[in-house]
Amino acid sequence: MSALANPYVLKIHELNKELYRLKIEKSVIEYDLNEYKCCPVPTVCLDLIKQDLQKVINQIKDIEVQILKVSKFIR
Repeated sequence: MSALANPYVLKIHELNKELYRLKIEKSVIEYDLNEYKCCPVPTVCLDLIKQDLQKVINQIKDIEVQILKVSKFIR
């Protein structure tokens, strides 16, 4: 079975794309949070940004666990 036809490999590629997207999103949120800490804006709630950041971190952890689970089937 070729690597491209293997459903487990395809799933890992899909998960890696999602992981990459989430890591970029995390970086953007962290940047925004740091900027707002330096120059506070009264209409922006830092707690909401921190909650968003935590959600993304949890999603990243979940995807990393999924990748580990799927990778066991490849070996």
